[in-house]
Amino acid sequence: MSRNRMFWGIVIIVMGIIFLLQSIGLIQVNVWSLLGPFLIILLGGTLIYRTMFPNRSSLELKSLSLPVDGIEHVSVEIKHGAGKLKIQAGKEPDTLLKGDFRGGVEHTLSQNGTRASLSLRPLVDTVTMIPFTGPTEGYVWNVDFNPGLQYEFELKTGAGESQINFLDLPVSRIRLETGASSTYMTVPGKAGFTRVDVHAGAASVEIKIPESVAARIRIQSGLASHSVDTARFPEANGYYCSPDYESSENKVEIFIDGGVGSFKIY
Repeated sequence: MSRNRMFWGIVIIVMGIIFLLQSIGLIQVNVWSLLGPFLIILLGGTLIYRTMFPNRSSLELKSLSLPVDGIEHVSVEIKHGAGKLKIQAGKEPDTLLKGDFRGGVEHTLSQNGTRASLSLRPLVDTVTMIPFTGPTEGYVWNVDFNPGLQYEFELKTGAGESQINFLDLPVSRIRLETGASSTYMTVPGKAGFTRVDVHAGAASVEIKIPESVAARIRIQSGLASHSVDTARFPEANGYYCSPDYESSENKVEIFIDGGVGSFKIY
């Protein structure tokens, strides 16, 4: 059990006992009148605690390097909490992945012949900003992937910023789920066909499409605003589409499902 869950478990139990004692008449106090001062004291105690006892897990830097080992196709799942995520092509031909992970990382790699599944996730489920929790700085991950392999990516990101550069990576499928965050993504430049699905909440998402890549784009949004380069991708029949989409050697199909936020594609 994390310190965060234990702390709030104790708080809930204590408040429950106070309410119980009040309801059976053993104490005569207006519990609700104490709640405001209690929260103020709790906030002040949090600030003092974090100043005197910084959470070291937010300062720890873990390096991870995984060999190719005969792998040709990788399905990658990345679960990233609050913080910063950076993904790009690497330069080492014998390395599947090489990265630095501030705040730590857990990984699982399973291989079946030339195909593999890779999962990267934080050491704890979330990064919260309340007393005695996980990393205060958030997770800062900088990850290189081998450009000589074939990929599918599933990205789940929390509050923070993601810079995802797939330009030199052959990725056939990208699925992004993100909340209150900013995401800057460049789609693959020479992957043949790439499918991109974006499901976003209160997020800002920018997608850059290389000049040599054609695109067909569909945006389904509630209160979100969106901007598409209509000079490259004219709108027709509910889609934004390159005139040469069907005949293009390299193309990307993008579907965006957004709540509130903003989307920019250029």
